[in-house]
Order: sequence, then C-alpha cells, then structure tokens
Amino acid sequence: WDGAQFASYLDRFGIDRRKAIKDYSRGMKMKLSIAAALAHHPKLLILDEPTNHLDIQYQISLLELVKKLDIEVFAAMHDLNLAAIYCDRLYVMQHGSLVASGRPEEVLIPELLKEVFHVRAEVQKLASGRLNIVYQGL
Repeated sequence: WDGAQFASYLDRFGIDRRKAIKDYSRGMKMKLSIAAALAHHPKLLILDEPTNHLDIQYQISLLELVKKLDIEVFAAMHDLNLAAIYCDRLYVMQHGSLVASGRPEEVLIPELLKEVFHVRAEVQKLASGRLNIVYQGL
C-alpha cells in the first residue's frame, strides 16, 4: 500500500478528500475504488461492470480515466458501444464459453450480435473511426 500514490490518484481523479464516503456519487466511489487498487501498484486491473448505474457523463469520464492508466485492464461490460470505443480487444462470452475475441471491428459484427445477444443490429463505422451499433430489434 502506497499512501502517497493513493493521494496522488485522488487528486488525479478529482476526488474531494474532505467528503465522507457516503456523500460520493456512484461514479466517484468507483474512482475511489480504482485509486485504492492502484495504490497497491498492480500490473493488472480487473473491473466488473465499472459503468453500471452511472449516468452517461460519468460512464465516459470513468472509461477515459481507465483508458489512460499505464496498466493492463480487463473489464466486464455489457454496453457494446462503450466497449467498442474504449476497449482495444474484446472477448465475447456465451454461457461461460469464449465465442469470439479480437479488435472491436473484428468481433462486433451483425452475425455475432444476432447469434450471441439475440438482436438484429447494424454496425456502422463513423467518420471518427469508431464503431456505432444501432440496434434494430429482436
């Protein structure tokens, strides 16, 4: 545990140290948890649904923060559009088995979305180079 490192991450993540933990939003609590984990100098960070129950601005803020970390991060995510934007590599699981892996543009294809998630979808490549999944129904 590195207290100085923890304090540094609190500042870097914009966490007000004067607040009681109960007064933080869910997004700030997630950032606080990540700061605490990083204070142990991990080589790998595993996140389980880090954006769950967060408003979109806090989802983006958190994922931008995590993307800039200088360590490997594995995150379980159900929002495929956010995964397409922030993940370098995706692993798609179905019933506990790996069914696909690769870069987002290799994995997030209409056929896989239909087979695994049971939805019809169009996958668009935006001018920015990012993918956008437009769900069309079941």
